[in-house]
Amino acid sequence: MTGNGQFSVAIDQFIGKVAAKNEQNCRKVYIELATDIIMGTPKDKGITTNNWIPSIGSPASGTREIADTSGALVISEVKSVAVGWKPEKGDAFLTNNSIVAVVHEYGLYPNPPKKGKGKTINGFSTQAVGGMVGLSIAKKKGSV
Repeated sequence: MTGNGQFSVAIDQFIGKVAAKNEQNCRKVYIELATDIIMGTPKDKGITTNNWIPSIGSPASGTREIADTSGALVISEVKSVAVGWKPEKGDAFLTNNSIVAVVHEYGLYPNPPKKGKGKTINGFSTQAVGGMVGLSIAKKKGSV
């Protein structure tokens, strides 16, 4: 360190760069994980998919009746929320208040299906055989 404080300035600049990179990484992981969950949600009409609601600070409330199997609207919302998210100031959430989301995640369909063959395997939708959230997190951790 020199007498003019240059060393402390260099450390402050480094800390600022690390913090900015950390924010970028948090946003990137949030977008990737949310996208995996949204795309992994079983799609009939797309209503459960579109009940994924991104928010900052606290989980979102309510439900909506948007039918869109692409998930594009919700993924766009996730990206918009991520841009404004300051990870050091609070958490980002992805909430689904749809009753069907719980059934999809935990495999709560009748087993065996009521109508014989149905669209389920061991109580799970054939489109999300092990849920959506748990599998997406496991994939992100590299354990699936």
